[in-house]
Amino acid sequence: MIVNLHGIVDEDAILFDPPLPAIYFVDNHRVKINEMFIKWKTKPPGGTNGYIRSTLIEKSVVNPEQQLLFFFQADKSNYTFVQPTHNAWYKIQNLCLHSSEFNVITTGKHQIEKIYLQLEIINERLQSVNRE
Repeated sequence: MIVNLHGIVDEDAILFDPPLPAIYFVDNHRVKINEMFIKWKTKPPGGTNGYIRSTLIEKSVVNPEQQLLFFFQADKSNYTFVQPTHNAWYKIQNLCLHSSEFNVITTGKHQIEKIYLQLEIINERLQSVNRE
């Protein structure tokens, strides 16, 4: 399942418009970010980096920040676009998308005008059955 989310950022919280849909999961669902786009209010001087984190995914010793995606932008631009080349699937812990929180953490105090995330969600059990 593909979920396209558009929003704005207040402090570091991503406020989606329309709000997150009430999609329910079971224990064997996984999620990854296919694409991320940020439009900055002003060009970050000297570039920037940061990450997307969410209470949707499991907090663990190997991922204590619940990080879904890290991004880096060396050049000065009003836009950041990331399309990961390697799949990083994360176990879903929050069984409803609607009750999850998403945050964007950046170096410096760069203000974001808008943000777009494309999530891909799979049921791992069904995926393994289909592969056999």
